[in-house]
Amino acid sequence: MFDTLYVQNKCNKENLLIGREMHFFEIIDTTQDYLKKNHNHFAEGLTVIASNMTKGKGRKNKNFFSPEKGLYMSVLLKPKNVKNLNFIVIYASVAVCEAIYETYGIEVDIKWVNDIFCFGKKICGILVESIFKNEKEVSAIVGFGINTNSDLKNFPSEIKDKVSTLFECTGIRIKNEEIAFRVLKNFNKIYAYYKKNKNKDILTKYKKRNFILKKNIKVIENENSYIAKAVDLDEFGRLVIMKGKEIKILDSEEVSLDII
Repeated sequence: MFDTLYVQNKCNKENLLIGREMHFFEIIDTTQDYLKKNHNHFAEGLTVIASNMTKGKGRKNKNFFSPEKGLYMSVLLKPKNVKNLNFIVIYASVAVCEAIYETYGIEVDIKWVNDIFCFGKKICGILVESIFKNEKEVSAIVGFGINTNSDLKNFPSEIKDKVSTLFECTGIRIKNEEIAFRVLKNFNKIYAYYKKNKNKDILTKYKKRNFILKKNIKVIENENSYIAKAVDLDEFGRLVIMKGKEIKILDSEEVSLDII
């Protein structure tokens, strides 16, 4: 059983906004939907954690396989202005990478825009969703899905060779409470940059870890796909690509990528 009180007490001891209040479920349909349904009743920073999700989802409503012994968290944010969700994804990605390095000494990489890779395989996905009121964005929910101790044998055959777990990467049985606290602590720290619109330093960290830059990629846009080269990230975290002799800027909401 996940020790919610341990994590919550550590967050409160350090006076963190995110994680000072927590709800834990051994199993839930999805932590994201729980916050969507109940966000009006919760203060900013409320964190929902589960060990297993039955209807986990990723970008574009794709299924996100979320078996038992994983770490699945959703955080409620209520900044004065919800702006550029790309940056929230970027901040969350950096928080996860730094938490893993601080805890286990392993450098992990980012695949634009929201996937964390260890030794060439995906170990974490991040999802950010907006909540609207009167057609205006009023809140954001940040979801972290981290493969910690899940048994790879239980993953679907179509993704089994593409994913890994922190346990596989480190050889150490992962204490979910510790990695949860480290992620929340780091996300607290850099969320302050987002609220002050100070994005440059975090974007630099994100770009440094992004392993697709300077590589050929397959871009999937609607039902079409094409080959391009990932060149850079612009000041908003969008991907700059070279398609033939044409420079294009891709928004994460519009496309998906595969590495060639």
